[in-house]
Amino acid sequence: VLFPTIINLHKIGLYDLLEKYKYFSINDIIKIKKLYSGYLNVSLRTLRCNNLLNFKQKNTEYDHEYSVNKNFIFMR
Repeated sequence: VLFPTIINLHKIGLYDLLEKYKYFSINDIIKIKKLYSGYLNVSLRTLRCNNLLNFKQKNTEYDHEYSVNKNFIFMR
């Protein structure tokens, strides 16, 4: 599940956003890119469960704060 998630996030250009913003939420991303929030939520959870993203819980699920950690390697 991890590799297809990473490949698809790269294909849709989400890697550029992850590199650009130190902290981001699902709401931040869907304001910039037209993505379905439910699928994005599952994708970010997959990255988080594999220790590639840091996570800070906020009031709502789509406002939780994510950040890329040192385990995340950007593909070029």
